[in-house]
Amino acid sequence: MRCPSCSYIFSEELRTCPRCGADVGAELEKLGYFPQPAKEPFLFIEDFQKTPTYEVPAKGQTEVEKPQKREIEINFQELSNEMKDIT
Repeated sequence: MRCPSCSYIFSEELRTCPRCGADVGAELEKLGYFPQPAKEPFLFIEDFQKTPTYEVPAKGQTEVEKPQKREIEINFQELSNEMKDIT
């Protein structure tokens, strides 16, 4: 929000300008309802941590079998023919 008196930009949560102290309550009422900020964060650090894509060996276990790589064969000629049939 921009203060109408001093043009200072601040959060809509405040009803007075932090720089000049002007009351901006009337301006907020003209603009409409602004929801209150969340009290607690809705995103946590665990949401952004990567989880391993393989199994970690448990205690007493020597090693977990790792997934094997596979090759995928794509027949581009058949794919091209299918695309021609679609269009």
